[in-house]
Amino acid sequence: QILKKLDVPYMCAVPLVFQSFEEWQSSELGLHPIQVALQVSLPEIDGAIEPIIYAGREGATGRSVPLADRVNLLADRGMKWATLKRKENQEKKIAITI
Repeated sequence: QILKKLDVPYMCAVPLVFQSFEEWQSSELGLHPIQVALQVSLPEIDGAIEPIIYAGREGATGRSVPLADRVNLLADRGMKWATLKRKENQEKKIAITI
């Protein structure tokens, strides 16, 4: 209900929990299935959009390390959503794909 009242996009910023960034990039599976369930699927049920990986697990220590290019991507997407909200409906363009 709080998110509905705010009436803003709920972007899903995802840190890698079960994989290092290198493991994720080289994996044929992609994101670990448990992480998909917990950090992508469940937030989507609550209205989250655009899950974006922004940090990777460091192999030696296991700590989460932000990845500058991914943080910038997340910030850029947030700015684009904010810009879209301020546009008049007649100025917006949409594409529907199937």
